[in-house]
Amino acid sequence: MIKTLILCFFLLFFGLSGCSRTIVHLHADKLTTAEQKAIRAELQAQGFVVERQHNEPPAYRNLILYTPHDGIDNDLNTIDTILAAHGFSADHRYTPPSKQLGKHEYTAGNIGVYLIPAGFQPYTSPALQVRNTFPITETDADFISTDCDKEYVYELFDDGRAIANDFSLPVGEAALATGRWQSNEESVTLNIEGKQFQYKKTRFHREYANEYSDHVISYYILLEPEGYYELPFGCTFKSSFSEAT
Repeated sequence: MIKTLILCFFLLFFGLSGCSRTIVHLHADKLTTAEQKAIRAELQAQGFVVERQHNEPPAYRNLILYTPHDGIDNDLNTIDTILAAHGFSADHRYTPPSKQLGKHEYTAGNIGVYLIPAGFQPYTSPALQVRNTFPITETDADFISTDCDKEYVYELFDDGRAIANDFSLPVGEAALATGRWQSNEESVTLNIEGKQFQYKKTRFHREYANEYSDHVISYYILLEPEGYYELPFGCTFKSSFSEAT
């Protein structure tokens, strides 16, 4: 009798402690309250932990965002079956962690489910237009190298200071050299440690749709070396600013 009780205890303990429940983050504020409750109840009945969220969907269609984990295929199939029973189908999108501010992404063991009703029309803001005045200057954003093996960065300040950094080094050691900078409409010149480095300056913009089908306009300042300089001064550098609808 005692052995039987001990065996049952161990089975119960290890069965419960070994169970890892997937968390579903349900973004469904646009659905009716009844629909939300029904979907949530069915997800919970299948063993999911359901957390109600209130974020806008990253794109105005039904989406399931996830990072692979043990059992992910079964989880996705179960969620698809529940949604289908309520007349919903959703695209699956793998979202690798990036720590990018504002991006919708989930760690292993977490799944984001975004649902909107059929025919839902989001508020549309006025079409984004290219600005008449270029929105950034040399000091508004760091210049990052585009064609070198390492990530070099120029910091240009309003008081004329310039710092050249190697971001492959620890933070306290990243600053390689300091000096002064000046510019005109066509070029930027750096004077660093007794040497002069001149760059052709080009301003341009690009319009495109991002991964969430937003209309994006990005503005760039490109600095191209006008001589053959040692690293990091021989790299091409670019700063950017983007806005989206």
